[in-house]
Amino acid sequence: MEITHFTPGQLMMPGPPLAAYRSTTPAGALSPYLEAYTQPGDLVIDLFCQGPTLVFEAAQAGRNALGLNINRALLLAASLGLTPVEHQAVEAACTQLAEARKGVETLQAHIEGLYRTKCASCGKTVIADAFIWERDGDAPIEKRYHCTTCAEGLAPTDAADRTAASSFQSRGLSYWLLLDRAASATAPHRDRMAALLDLYTPRNLSAVNDLLLKSDGLTLTPAVRSVVDALLLDTFDGAASLRPPDAAASRPRRLQRPGRYVEANVWRLFERAIETWRKTISTPVPHAPDLTALLAPAASEARAALAPGSCYLAPLSSGQAGRDLPPGCAALIIVDPPRPDTVLWHLSALWCQWLWGAQAGAPLTTFLGRRWLDKDWLWRGLRSSLKAVASLLRPDGRLVCPFYDENPVILEALTLAATGAGYRLVGWGVRPPGENRFAWRLDTARTARSEAEDAGAQAEVDTLSRDVAEHAVDISLEALRTLGEPVAWPTLHAAIFTGLSESSLLARIANLPDDAAETHAPPATQRPPLSWLTDTIRSALDGAPLVQSSARDMEATKDEATGPLWWLDPALESAAAPPLSDRVELAVAETLRGLAAASEAELLCQVCARFPGYQTPDLYLIRLCLSSYGVEHAAGHWRLRHEDDLEARAAEINAIVADLGSLGRRLEFEVVLGKPEAGEWAVRWLDEAGHAPYVFAVRTSAVLGDLLFGATSLAPSLQADGKEGETIDDRPTPCLALPGGRAVLVGYKLSHDPRMRQQVQRHGWRFLKFRHLRHLVQEVEARKLDRYAFQAALGLDPIVEQEEAQLSLW
Repeated sequence: MEITHFTPGQLMMPGPPLAAYRSTTPAGALSPYLEAYTQPGDLVIDLFCQGPTLVFEAAQAGRNALGLNINRALLLAASLGLTPVEHQAVEAACTQLAEARKGVETLQAHIEGLYRTKCASCGKTVIADAFIWERDGDAPIEKRYHCTTCAEGLAPTDAADRTAASSFQSRGLSYWLLLDRAASATAPHRDRMAALLDLYTPRNLSAVNDLLLKSDGLTLTPAVRSVVDALLLDTFDGAASLRPPDAAASRPRRLQRPGRYVEANVWRLFERAIETWRKTISTPVPHAPDLTALLAPAASEARAALAPGSCYLAPLSSGQAGRDLPPGCAALIIVDPPRPDTVLWHLSALWCQWLWGAQAGAPLTTFLGRRWLDKDWLWRGLRSSLKAVASLLRPDGRLVCPFYDENPVILEALTLAATGAGYRLVGWGVRPPGENRFAWRLDTARTARSEAEDAGAQAEVDTLSRDVAEHAVDISLEALRTLGEPVAWPTLHAAIFTGLSESSLLARIANLPDDAAETHAPPATQRPPLSWLTDTIRSALDGAPLVQSSARDMEATKDEATGPLWWLDPALESAAAPPLSDRVELAVAETLRGLAAASEAELLCQVCARFPGYQTPDLYLIRLCLSSYGVEHAAGHWRLRHEDDLEARAAEINAIVADLGSLGRRLEFEVVLGKPEAGEWAVRWLDEAGHAPYVFAVRTSAVLGDLLFGATSLAPSLQADGKEGETIDDRPTPCLALPGGRAVLVGYKLSHDPRMRQQVQRHGWRFLKFRHLRHLVQEVEARKLDRYAFQAALGLDPIVEQEEAQLSLW
């Protein structure tokens, strides 16, 4: 069974080390792919493993997992999540490190003493947590500390602080020891390593060097050593002078000191890393003794000796894996694309050399030649990697990409790279702002093409701009017609790139010769392919029959983060499908009615399966529908509410129609019952002149599209009832009576779709909860309210009570 839709998962924040640099992983999203495309004992490869989530999920399902990454620091993060270590053993190692001798002092006392200062209030000697520097300054200007007498403090530095800072030579012994540790005297990348060392203050380099030297002298088990190395990685990261004072915990974006930067106390950083690690939980997974055993033939004794669901982590590149592993060994290759993070990759080259030597850091030194890792570097690198491992996939294997990233460049680079590497998209789903699922398989028809045919395709560069523009517009129009409602740019963006991939246009662009891509394919701009492609798409959409929501609409829909909403030109609206939100509501209700009880995960999967690709529903909407139609009768398990049984709701509609009739007659209106199944109002109240001041639709759902946009005769009749010379106040007030449990769904739809909101405001729609209607019936009977009092009472129980809706809905 092909998985063509979004697979739900729970976003897991990365743990240490280097959590700020690593991506959030959707736990559980891989499981449906494992079940559909693999069998117990099959090999699953995580091509850019940077954490334990995906390999653990594969191993837990009884598959053998192989995690690859040339960055040993990221591979260490995966290892820590799979190998529980006794906390006491780690605490003992850290205590041993703290008590190691540095001259007459312990290491802890020595390093903390480097940051000794005096409280600006009481003069007490304290240890500073950090000093604040200006980029071009030659001494710190502020200090942060905690004085037990005067409480926490922030104060200007004094002469003693400035003298202490200047006592550390910029090219002292620690600098040269750490530089030699990072690159030999003849290494071609030595100058670049020296530039990275300049991102540390001389004082912090001294502290880092002492930590490294003393940790080298500890005798530790491999598991405990891994944890200590992880603690050191986070310490190295925090010790760099890359963070401003107001964002000390954030991920640095550039390899350059900010205007004002923090020089953090290195020992306090190490202690903080220990505290963070204490909060993490590792789950044990059997580890294969070596790679040979993991990939041995099924009949071999080595393979038979492996525990079910074994896992192996290897510092191999994609190219090495493609060369060294046997063809057809993998049933599934997982790709969470590496991010073009210059800071991480450059500093990782330095840190890996510090911790594990030249052999560990050598693969990363290739990054040092690039001052900036851009999207063109990303997609070309991805394409190269995916080509290298293509032979490892079985003929029925899949390349699966479950990842989270709000940066659209990652999706663009992945689709361009995978298509260019000879893979065909077979299923996908995207849930903005950043949840992505893609499934690919090798395109044998594409890979079988001759070199002559490829050359011919590459020569057609002059037609690419026109073809891309036409397809981008066509894809956008079709997506919006299918969705039936305005959407933010990330949804439309994903639809365009996947559509271009399916049309083979991305393959043509990706396989252009490097010189042709920059000198011929984009003739006016001479830009790299991916930059040219995105510019071509946006230019094409600027001239397309599309509209974007106004600033006022933006304020109401709260989509500032993703930009304005996109929709069809009014002349094309009639061809649109019913709004997706209406269809999702009905699908959730139908799914609940078809199951006696189901877990939330099962319900999410079933609903998402009905809406593949760019139709993937908003998770919040699905959960609103579950709360409206279902009841959580056990932890995480749902069933249909008794009152939403079809027979019960049918009887309730009859009762509500009867109440509306009774209420209208008591207010001395003529009551006319309609045929809702034929597209008529359920109830109309006529006054003495034959006008209908109130017309009522009665529903047990919050489906609004047909009422508001004229799919039935109801919406057009609002204009038809108006006569020449009448004012707006003379026209009917349309009312929708529905269960109170649907109120939040109405609020969601009106706040997310400016078209619905405009229609409600234009025609003066009122929303009447069943319970409020029953209350009005009682009030009329008890107080004999007249028509004017009824009109006021109609708005006493607004259906949308949330303040953020900003709507005057009665």
